[in-house]
Amino acid sequence: MRIGAIKKKDDIHIASCSCKTLKILPEGSIYQKVTCDNCGNEQFVSLENDRRVVIPYLDLLKSDRRGFKVKRTNISIGMDNEYNLMIKKNMIQVLIFDMINKEFKLYKNGEKVEMPKLPEYNDDNWRVDRYSYQIRAKNKYKAVASILGRNFFRGVNEHEFRDMVVNPENNVILSFIYRRSYDYTMGWHDSRLYRGLLKFKMDGLDYIEILANAGFKNISRLHGKNIANRNGKNPSEILGVPKSIIKYIKDSNLSAHDINRIHNILRDVDANKVRELIEIAVDEGKLETFVHCFDEIRVLYKEFKYNNLKKLALYALREARMYQGITHPNDVITYLKDYVKMCKDMGIDHEKYPKSLKKDHDIVAMNYKVMKDEIENKKFIEAVENEEYSQLLWKGSEYSVIYPKNIDDLIKEGDDLSHCVASYVDSIISKSCKILFLRHNDEIDKSLGTIEVRGDRIRQARGKGNRPLNIEERRAIEKWAKEKELTVNLY
Repeated sequence: MRIGAIKKKDDIHIASCSCKTLKILPEGSIYQKVTCDNCGNEQFVSLENDRRVVIPYLDLLKSDRRGFKVKRTNISIGMDNEYNLMIKKNMIQVLIFDMINKEFKLYKNGEKVEMPKLPEYNDDNWRVDRYSYQIRAKNKYKAVASILGRNFFRGVNEHEFRDMVVNPENNVILSFIYRRSYDYTMGWHDSRLYRGLLKFKMDGLDYIEILANAGFKNISRLHGKNIANRNGKNPSEILGVPKSIIKYIKDSNLSAHDINRIHNILRDVDANKVRELIEIAVDEGKLETFVHCFDEIRVLYKEFKYNNLKKLALYALREARMYQGITHPNDVITYLKDYVKMCKDMGIDHEKYPKSLKKDHDIVAMNYKVMKDEIENKKFIEAVENEEYSQLLWKGSEYSVIYPKNIDDLIKEGDDLSHCVASYVDSIISKSCKILFLRHNDEIDKSLGTIEVRGDRIRQARGKGNRPLNIEERRAIEKWAKEKELTVNLY
């Protein structure tokens, strides 16, 4: 044990170290920083008015990835008239943390301190009713935290304790735990490593420990709802990506959201091709940036037949930067996707890898803007002429159900009935919903009611000014729905 004290007597400041070295200090406060010239000790306490000071003295007995063991000795320090240290040990406590079971054990003067048994994490409870699960566990966790706080950690400098137990084996996981120790639900309002360790057990974050032990450095970025499998036994199972890709993720700054982008592209693209994309991006030092393009690359691959993803990656990461001055790969992919899509919509030929991408994109965009209304109307007509629409046509004894033939029909319906059905153009084109018209047989061209169908459910049916249908109109809708096997679910 290396400890020392500073005392002022007759206007002289004396520092006395446990190695029996005395040092006369410059004039100033007795709280000045001191280093022993003999043993290098820097832990000195300040004595005022000949009073003894009681401080905790910590001694690290063990620390590795399996946990840590620290001894705390409460020592009373004084100094006699000859400046000799007087040290008395009052109490010894030993704190053990088992990282495997996420449990603390505390011994006071050799006697075990009983603590409430912490509840086991239950993934089903957490997923279904996270908040209630936390509340149910709250009292036990707070009780354990209180025992530790009142006993072992009272008067202990948090930063010194953390620096003591952290080493290369556990640095990643303990740093993560410390950052997560703040939690309103548990009623903890300061950052304490031991509270973070308790919360670590409650949150069921074993997968974080697995990633840390596998060599992942910045694991905070991989904590989140996009993690594929919290119960996975290895990084590949946890992150939901092939082992051939794991090594690139481990050495990167990809986030949980970025991992989700990789999940999405793997649904349509072979894992070897995705790995090749990632390898090229790593070689170019652009992995994090390039992964942000994966959603649009997936569209280019799936909808526009860009099967040679290696060539696409080299175009976005090298060629466009070197020969066209487009430095950000996300800009390249976005320009390319928009350019190809507009060309397809207009029915014109296009270059797969334009030599002047931005220029070609801008020219096509100008022409597309001119033709946009015509293109949209063409898409609208294609959507409503689909069999899914025609099979919903109906004629009853008094009422009929018809569908719009073009966008102008939809606009007229909105104007006649004073509602916003014209805003549904994109939804009709994308086939996320169908819009049909209710008509009286005697006035088939006169707007009466507008119907919205999503899937096999009738979600809305409104008259002029968004009025609800009257009883007769409602009965007609219900009869039509029954014949067409639709569910009436109006709101």
